[in-house]
Amino acid sequence: VLVTYHQALQAGAVLIVGPLTRNGVTALASSHAIAVPTLALNATDKSMPLPPNLFLFGMQMEAEASHIAELALDSYDLHRRHAIIIKDAGALSSRLQSAFASRWLEEFGNTAESVEYEDDQGFFSQLRRHTNGAENVVFLALDANKVRRVRAFLSPEVPVYATSQVFVSNADPLYYNELDGIRFMDMPWLLQSDHPAVMAYRGLHQEKDKDTERLFALGIDAFRLMSRLLYARSPDEVSLDGVTGYIRYAPPAQFIREPVAARFDKGGVQILGVPAIR
Repeated sequence: VLVTYHQALQAGAVLIVGPLTRNGVTALASSHAIAVPTLALNATDKSMPLPPNLFLFGMQMEAEASHIAELALDSYDLHRRHAIIIKDAGALSSRLQSAFASRWLEEFGNTAESVEYEDDQGFFSQLRRHTNGAENVVFLALDANKVRRVRAFLSPEVPVYATSQVFVSNADPLYYNELDGIRFMDMPWLLQSDHPAVMAYRGLHQEKDKDTERLFALGIDAFRLMSRLLYARSPDEVSLDGVTGYIRYAPPAQFIREPVAARFDKGGVQILGVPAIR
């Protein structure tokens, strides 16, 4: 990463976008190499001070989980004070659990309960009894396959939330029917075909799987952000209604992306407040 960064500087770069990986961002942030405005497309893998001219932007799912906690708070009355997080042993799931729980605690002063996912009938048979109740909200810090298994054992009356991991490519209406009612968040690029920025860029490439689409959209907004950052007097002046979400600057060095809320509805995907996408 550092070799490539120095090569870009030697080639006369006045701004640099990248790296894309956490390890790469951490290595760059730990170096003394930052010489021009640099937009890293991930977070560091540990809390650390960032050098001047290094800005962070990306699709970190931890930020998404925090937004989902806010969505859960906004969507239901205050009687639903008990959040139950179902997680697995993976590192990503643990980060999602931590982000959601931190935001929930910050808003309500209540500690979210965490339940470890187990792939056996005993776990599933107890799930509905454990999660049912007028006070409960459920957050699934799981991938699409595990969410699909869990959903059938959750009461349809209990609000259920998940990350964009559940919105996968090549999924047919039968798959989405099994996720009916689950609320999640993702980017306008995949959910709002009539968004002005999406309409402006959609014709530039052939549609790919959703993970590739998300990376393509990230590149679009990274380019647009850096173009604005280059001419702004201060990063505080920079905001963008982007294809990945509404983007704003949060000092000292973060560009926050606010995704779009949606819900699986009868085999389709409905953006909250508008008709379902079929």
